[in-house]
Amino acid sequence: MTYTLQTPLLPTKLFITSESSGFRHLYLVVKPSASSPNYHIRAITAGNWPIVDRPIYVDTKRQLVYFTAKKDTPLETHLYVASYSEGADPLTVVRLTELGYSHTVVMDEKCERYLDWFSSVSEKPRCSVRYLVWNERNIFPSVSETMGLFVKGGKEDDEKEWDDKKLSKKVPIGEFFDFINNDGVKIYGCIYRPENYVSGKKYPTLLSIYGGPKSQMVTNDYKYPRFLRLFLATRLGFTVVLIDGRGSSDRGVTFESYLKGRMGTVELEDQIAGLNYLASKKMGVDLERVAITGWSYGGYLSLMALAQYPRIFKLAIAGAPVTQWELYDTAYTERYMGLPSENQEGYRKGSVLNWADKFPDNENRLLIAHGQIDENVHFKNSELLVSALVKQNKPHKLQPYPTERHGLRHANVAEHFETLMFFWLVNYL
Repeated sequence: MTYTLQTPLLPTKLFITSESSGFRHLYLVVKPSASSPNYHIRAITAGNWPIVDRPIYVDTKRQLVYFTAKKDTPLETHLYVASYSEGADPLTVVRLTELGYSHTVVMDEKCERYLDWFSSVSEKPRCSVRYLVWNERNIFPSVSETMGLFVKGGKEDDEKEWDDKKLSKKVPIGEFFDFINNDGVKIYGCIYRPENYVSGKKYPTLLSIYGGPKSQMVTNDYKYPRFLRLFLATRLGFTVVLIDGRGSSDRGVTFESYLKGRMGTVELEDQIAGLNYLASKKMGVDLERVAITGWSYGGYLSLMALAQYPRIFKLAIAGAPVTQWELYDTAYTERYMGLPSENQEGYRKGSVLNWADKFPDNENRLLIAHGQIDENVHFKNSELLVSALVKQNKPHKLQPYPTERHGLRHANVAEHFETLMFFWLVNYL
């Protein structure tokens, strides 16, 4: 992210983001000039929290910069403001949006008002226009409580709308949890209880996973209809669990780079630790009946879970999985794995094909779905896996979709996959 300040007759200045401190933060760069031949770089923000990769807004008159970050909690995005004047403290940052929601903000050019699109896991998205006000005692603005367009809403309005539509059942609401893993790192997750949940009782459990770089599934924003497939699982009596383990985004370089050079071999540690935590708290997880499912990188980890931990995961449903990193986009793969010639062991251990002999010998434990015209994760990945499984005489079911690319874009195909998926979960888990 870069933003150039238009300063006629003065040295060129620009904002950049950098993770040199361990977290993504804003820096002001002053380019060399006749009077100052060296670059000058100064931190505008600092701390153990990240700037989010979204546009920034600069008020040159007041020397303020507005940005989106996850300072207060990694589960929510908020609008913040900091000063870039000489001598400003990079630790002094002011939040402008309300806690308890995730916010997406667009600000006007004068940095006097902004459009705020916000939601939470329990409240639908709504929008408001907010105005900023200043007073002489503070360089930072506050949000006006009297000016602007305020959109009323919340749980009461949601309930009224559901009643108006004569819908007797609401969208499931997730419950956030966190735990400390074996290395002393805090991990966040979200659990959706089955519709017929009774406290203290165990239920068949579906672990939904992505687990790869630049992803975050556990966030405090509205999930319908994105999580519709998972919500259907709760209607059928399953506990659904999501966990953002090490390697997921917006937690700092150390957290995010945990899988560097060893993809497919470390991500499942935090997932299993989370399942054990939930089971120890008697939160509706049955460790004897755990299925794992995911798409793309999540499909890859679903395969690795069944191969590496067949005693923990009874069933895997893998969609469009990478099975050998040499087959995937080199820009992505080499960013996280390095060159194959320099990390041969990492590529070998990270290939599902080399785990083919570890898959279980029982029937009805592995379902693979893949679009045959997938332009992202090529169908060749699943072809090679099936060949390896056949060679090892390992039971599996491959469901190809001739008309589909990386996602299931046709409604009838999505319906077919969901019917197949839930048939497997209901009958084999």
